Amino acid sequence: MMHLRLTAAITLVLLAGIAEAATPPDAVNYQAVLRDASGNPLDGNFDMTFRLFDSEGGGNEILVDEHLTSGNIPVAVTDGLVSVAIGSGDVFDGSGVLPGDPYTSLRAVFRDFSDVWVEIQIGLEVLSPRINIVSAGHALNANSAELLDDLDSSQFMRSDTSAVNQNSVSAFSLVSQTDLYVGQSTAGTIYFKNDGIPTDAAIAWHGGNDRFEVNQSMRVEGAVTATGTLFVEQGSVVAEQGMFINPDGPDSSRHIYFWEDGIPTGESFYWSDVGDAFYVTDGFFATGELRTLSSQIVINDDGPNSNQDIEFYNNGTQTERFQWDNVAQRFEVSDDFYTFGALGADIKNFVQNHPHREDLEIVYTSIEGNEVTTFTRGSGRLIGGEARIQLEESFRYVTNPDIGLSAHLTPREAASILFVESVGTDELVVRSADGSDVAFDFIVYGLRVGYEDHPVYRTKRAEAFAPPLDHFEADLSASPELRSHTALHRYREMNRDAFGKSATPMPAALELREAIGMRELNLDYPRGSAVSVREMNRLAPDSERERDDVGITSRGEAGPLPGRHASSEPAAALSGISRDEGTAAISEPTRSDVPVESRRSDGAITDLRIAVDRAVDPGDVIVIDPLGAGGATRARETGDTAVFGVVIAGNDETDDDPALEASVAVSGIVLCKVDAAWGVIRPGDLLTTSPTPGHAMRAENPVVGSVLGKALEPLDIGTGLINVLVTLR
Repeated sequence: MMHLRLTAAITLVLLAGIAEAATPPDAVNYQAVLRDASGNPLDGNFDMTFRLFDSEGGGNEILVDEHLTSGNIPVAVTDGLVSVAIGSGDVFDGSGVLPGDPYTSLRAVFRDFSDVWVEIQIGLEVLSPRINIVSAGHALNANSAELLDDLDSSQFMRSDTSAVNQNSVSAFSLVSQTDLYVGQSTAGTIYFKNDGIPTDAAIAWHGGNDRFEVNQSMRVEGAVTATGTLFVEQGSVVAEQGMFINPDGPDSSRHIYFWEDGIPTGESFYWSDVGDAFYVTDGFFATGELRTLSSQIVINDDGPNSNQDIEFYNNGTQTERFQWDNVAQRFEVSDDFYTFGALGADIKNFVQNHPHREDLEIVYTSIEGNEVTTFTRGSGRLIGGEARIQLEESFRYVTNPDIGLSAHLTPREAASILFVESVGTDELVVRSADGSDVAFDFIVYGLRVGYEDHPVYRTKRAEAFAPPLDHFEADLSASPELRSHTALHRYREMNRDAFGKSATPMPAALELREAIGMRELNLDYPRGSAVSVREMNRLAPDSERERDDVGITSRGEAGPLPGRHASSEPAAALSGISRDEGTAAISEPTRSDVPVESRRSDGAITDLRIAVDRAVDPGDVIVIDPLGAGGATRARETGDTAVFGVVIAGNDETDDDPALEASVAVSGIVLCKVDAAWGVIRPGDLLTTSPTPGHAMRAENPVVGSVLGKALEPLDIGTGLINVLVTLR
């Protein structure tokens, strides 16, 4: 290692000369001679670092100034002469934690510290001892200055009491140790000038109005607190960090009123403490998003029973609307309506204007079926007794190619026996029994891919009543000729003409309607159209309210719910699918308040204790944890060969061991959660795991290792708890 040596006295002077009252530079010049260990003066560029401390040894590092090759500012040394301005390199705050941090200029250092020491590092070598920086020319000169920035005292405003006007062409401050008085006893004004010329800008106390008035725009960086009324006669009030109205006042209503030409308009925006809501007395226009964190938007809550609209605008012009038509008792959308989910309880309509009558529209309803169907159709001709029809390309992209395909043929010529040799999502092959060449029409049906498992029976979330028989009676009474176009009239006519049957009162259909329940035309349901079963029962007469083991109908006697026992023993039921109020997401079924133990059988049960990854309920079907953690988790796949058993007691934890454990039956008769959406369950059916978390389903050709056991009770629809004989195999 090369040892360096600084020789001769070290001179610390200000970078500039000692000119009288010159502006002090933010640097201090450092000069020295740099020699090697043999006393030879050195040449070249050297990395030097200057550190300022508040003491000769130890102390706090205040500031660091680096002159490094990496920063393209090394110190050039010629014949050993070092001359560098401390403060002209890469300057940054020192490591010391000090009240005035950060220190990034020498001016700030010498302002706060009377005793400053510099430590010099050349390359990797730190030189010792530190050097004390004493008062320099500019600091000494300041003590004897007769002028202040070349200005004498007559050029400054007096701070004592003066009866004469005093002017300043630049900014100034007024500081009073007690009170500062402006104007007379009733009013006072502070005026503002521009280049010596009076302007209209002023701040005044108006004694008559008993208030301060500012006649121009005013910007305030901090808070504006008004214990009385705050008037804004023109322009806007802009608050960048919030506006608070009476933050420390009583819990009561608060208003923002709007005036015109000094006269109240009667309009206001206010918080009603009684209604616990904000109110606007007239129309409200928002150029951006209008959001609510509530689960409801209420329109005309206390207003008349009339039409209600949500209107949509484009560049100030109304374009579309979403409306409740109180006359027709229906919601209406002025343009196309698209949904990713289900469209409620009623039918889906195709509506078109009547081409010849302005007062009518034509309504075709979509096909109602127990599956999500796709179809394509067309015509073809057999050549040599065979036709190969290439189906429309998009059909193959939306249709399951493996199951559910069917084709229908209609010959267009003399009677001929046609048959389908094969059908796929891309090609239909048709042949004739006698080899004849005939034209025909065809239609191919399929299942929409991804929707094959859509359950027909689902846990009820809201009432889905059928419309009453007189739903359209007003229209049909006004135009009796339209009645002949209804399906009921047409089929009665066909039964009469083709089979000689007279009109029937349809007792079976009426009975089915009664079981479904019929919607009352003018019944105003509670707020929120997706009304729960319990909420609808609240509206119904006492005689028609739901009991734990029966289903409610809008008229007639209550009957057993499908899949439940109509015995005197209360069936343990699941609360089913519920909605999360914030996101409307469907949550998983949860256990009802009926204890599972109330229906446990007395048969011998073999159970094991096992760790589970989350809270489980009695009746949950569990499988061995697929992550290999040595525990178990709720089943959630079809035919899982890792099936382990049925929970009979769970969620045990202690202070010493907070891990969850559960008692799991691996054999015996226990209550088990099952889901009939995957097939009606009958006593004796083999059961396996289902996609419904924690539930079993009927097993169709199960693989070895996926069987949970046998059902001992039936379940027609939905989810429920039934007795199951657990026999893993």
